[in-house]
Amino acid sequence: MIIYSLALKKARREPRKLPERLSHPSLHGEEQPVISLAEQIAEVQRELALRKQGYPQWVQSGKLDASDATYQIKVMEQIVRTLMQLDAEQRQLSLFGT
Repeated sequence: MIIYSLALKKARREPRKLPERLSHPSLHGEEQPVISLAEQIAEVQRELALRKQGYPQWVQSGKLDASDATYQIKVMEQIVRTLMQLDAEQRQLSLFGT
């Protein structure tokens, strides 16, 4: 979690731009950047932090229903857990050279 926290702090300081490295064609024939799992986790954590910070004011002002806010935060938290689990599994597989 520390690695992702550091990536999150870095992501907050630097303007986001698409990585200028490996890319692959999308279904529509456009080149798409390869975004690492660590970068995806950091971005989802950043979004989750923004939601946790902003949703209470949105609920209070009536812009967002409280149950919707709770659900959306729970979904984002699960996305973080899923990506982190996938990352751990990929790291474990790499130990075996697969």
